[in-house]
Amino acid sequence: MRPPITCPVKHFEGTIVLPDCMNYEQIIAWEKSQVIADELIVTDEDGKRRLAPGVFVNELRAPKIPAILLIVYEWHLKNVPAKPTVSTFPASPAKSAALLYDWLMEEISKLYAEEDLEIPNA
Repeated sequence: MRPPITCPVKHFEGTIVLPDCMNYEQIIAWEKSQVIADELIVTDEDGKRRLAPGVFVNELRAPKIPAILLIVYEWHLKNVPAKPTVSTFPASPAKSAALLYDWLMEEISKLYAEEDLEIPNA
């Protein structure tokens, strides 16, 4: 496992641990959740992406939660259960929950897009 990553959101102080790499179950969940989320976004005439009419921002976030829960190996965050589920993952307070979500997305996106490490010849 990787070293713990410190959460910058005060309401959810603590750390998470991510795996060294994502397995196929995690990758598929991550990619499928992105496809679902992308269906809730439209591109306007100026080429800007925005939420489709009648879609709320939490509807955009919700498809990613199961994938996040599958990927994060350990949870040590204040106000988050040690083994969160979709039913117990925090959606409020709104600003803090949004910041937590954004931070998790950033950290997992780094893991997902990480380059292979070059191993020197022995």
